[in-house]
Amino acid sequence: MTELTEVIQWGLKFLLIGLFALCYVWGGRGGTPKWIRRFLGSGLFSAGIIGFSFWQGCYSHFLLLLPVLLCIGLCQGYGGDSFWEKVKRRGTFGIILGLSSVPLAFAYGNWALFGIQFGLAVLASVVLGVFNPFTGSSSAVYEEGMIGLLSILFIPYMIGGVM
Repeated sequence: MTELTEVIQWGLKFLLIGLFALCYVWGGRGGTPKWIRRFLGSGLFSAGIIGFSFWQGCYSHFLLLLPVLLCIGLCQGYGGDSFWEKVKRRGTFGIILGLSSVPLAFAYGNWALFGIQFGLAVLASVVLGVFNPFTGSSSAVYEEGMIGLLSILFIPYMIGGVM
């Protein structure tokens, strides 16, 4: 594979991350159905990951677990009335989303990126979800968009890994 092909793949993977984040923030917002986040987002993202694995010549059947695990994670509730309830539910949500990348770690042996991705998913869910450091009228949109983005940011780059 040429370096130019790798550069193109890197950019297309980043677009895939953006597409997932868009589905994440759009689904359930302003009366739009939650299936956009839960099913469309996880389905499109997973299909993209599987497509890239074929393009890179390293498909693994472990990847078929990704849409299932992402969907399970995205179907978890994360709200709460008290501070500690929010921390607990956001933490659980982040852990489940973080674990959705474990099939890629098994398939490609890239446990270092898995560890980073897992930590980032948990941290994003808890810190951004509980404290929401964004300000202004779009703060919830930015918060959710960043949680969606950070929850899967390294997954496309785990393909092929360190085999």
